[in-house]
Amino acid sequence: MPDKELKKYSYIKKPFARNGWYSFFTALMVLILTLLTLYMSVRMQGESTMLSGALGLSCLLFSGMGILFSRLSHKEEEKDQLFANIGLGLSLIILLFWIVLTIMGLLQERI
Repeated sequence: MPDKELKKYSYIKKPFARNGWYSFFTALMVLILTLLTLYMSVRMQGESTMLSGALGLSCLLFSGMGILFSRLSHKEEEKDQLFANIGLGLSLIILLFWIVLTIMGLLQERI
């Protein structure tokens, strides 16, 4: 009878990665700032102020920070990466949104 490898299951709950929390809350903050910026733009009928531009640039930078925190979180061993993965996904989506919006704005300027 051949030796069968036994799979080991652990029911001990792993703690969440510290940088994963940072990534999640940074992504949540960026989402709130993005929604606030979009609300301001719609409210002003597209005639945004310098504050909207500053918030948009801040969203770009903070999305990058969320991605960095997520990457640091994935280096932590024996930790649960749930919030790091949520933060990474949200940060990537928002970063892509702002990059596309910025490119569209620059192309609109040329026309």
